[in-house]
Amino acid sequence: MLRRSVICFISLSCFISAHGESSLTPTQLFINTLKSASTQDGIQVGIIIDPHKPDSVNEIYAKIITLPEGSDYTAYKALLKSGITLVKHPKFNNPPKVLILSLMGITADSTTDGTRTWTFFTLEHSTSKWILPKKTENELASVAEAPVSDGDIIGFSRTAWIKVNKEDYTPKDEPRIPSNLTSESIQ
Repeated sequence: MLRRSVICFISLSCFISAHGESSLTPTQLFINTLKSASTQDGIQVGIIIDPHKPDSVNEIYAKIITLPEGSDYTAYKALLKSGITLVKHPKFNNPPKVLILSLMGITADSTTDGTRTWTFFTLEHSTSKWILPKKTENELASVAEAPVSDGDIIGFSRTAWIKVNKEDYTPKDEPRIPSNLTSESIQ
């Protein structure tokens, strides 16, 4: 099984500040802080929740949580352990099929670009690209089916879906990491 984590689409390369000093992008800061936390006891998992509302970059939830060792965790179990308020669909509310309707009090809704639903992402470490986790070749995994391990980052984005061909759709928006992120704010 590939080790997966979710990180933002921001470039992973360093940029040079106006003073010529090397600085970290918010994504690098989040990853480095998570790597440092992963040396501690327990399973360290990063969680990013992006509501994708206009001017909502400061409403993005970005935290590192610690899970007790000795248990198999899914992204759903990590989300529950984080204490984040969530509402599940009444018919799809038990693992392995869980459909999240609301996170942090923000629900799915219709906008000019379509119905925005909460979508779960992971990122393959080898490519550093967002993916929708798959259960099988042709079937997406639900948040309750996707395993997490020490050092993983999971992300949720409230996004519309865009039709790419006759049968396939792709999410419009991926999770973002806020630009005002500090290592203190995510621990």
